Amino acid sequence: RKVKCSNEGCQRVCSQAEMEEHLKRCQYELVPCRYQNYGCKVKLSSENMELHMKQDTDKHLELVVTHVESLSARRRTRRRCCSWLRLQPMTLFMLALLVIALLSFNWTLLFIAASVLNVYHKRLRLFFTLLIVWFALKSF
Repeated sequence: RKVKCSNEGCQRVCSQAEMEEHLKRCQYELVPCRYQNYGCKVKLSSENMELHMKQDTDKHLELVVTHVESLSARRRTRRRCCSWLRLQPMTLFMLALLVIALLSFNWTLLFIAASVLNVYHKRLRLFFTLLIVWFALKSF
């Protein structure tokens, strides 16, 4: 049984088995633009795609630049939101120790953990200094 190619503009008629092979290389098959991941919605036959790629270079460049800018913005936001996750293992250990000391009201352990964190974590130095002073006053 003979079948006609389903791609618009193609006049090819052949058997079902041959049609499967023909469809893999039919020049009238609509293919998405290479820049579809960046927002180009064009679908054209392969012979018209070359012309699209030449004519819409500026549009594609703008789509890629917009995509890169959005990735950079997301990366900056993620870096700001998650910067505390990049703490050194010693800092994480001491923070855990600090929480345990707070929960157990162990003032000596709390004083030690706060002192070590004061040395290792510069951004929180004022906080830990005040914490150490507060516990020193509390223990007297």
